[in-house]
Amino acid sequence: MPAGLGLGLGMMVMPLGIVGMILRQKGQVGRFIQAGAISPDTARKPSSLGIQTLYLLKPAVRRGLLVALGDGRYYADLPACRRQRRMLI
Repeated sequence: MPAGLGLGLGMMVMPLGIVGMILRQKGQVGRFIQAGAISPDTARKPSSLGIQTLYLLKPAVRRGLLVALGDGRYYADLPACRRQRRMLI
């Protein structure tokens, strides 16, 4: 194997992994958007959307894409989601 081949392959695989992570989290946020949970009034519990593991939501909450209310309900912050999408494009 030539000397630089491993590095080149790694530089191609790493971005694919990052894209995969973004798409996976987008799916969790997308569930809230599709359910209409886009404000405190329409917030939903993750279990009502089929999300059983809350740790999947933590990165989206940390980035501000999902807003956690104190009672276990969450909603998608649409302006933050739009900003995130523009940053990726």
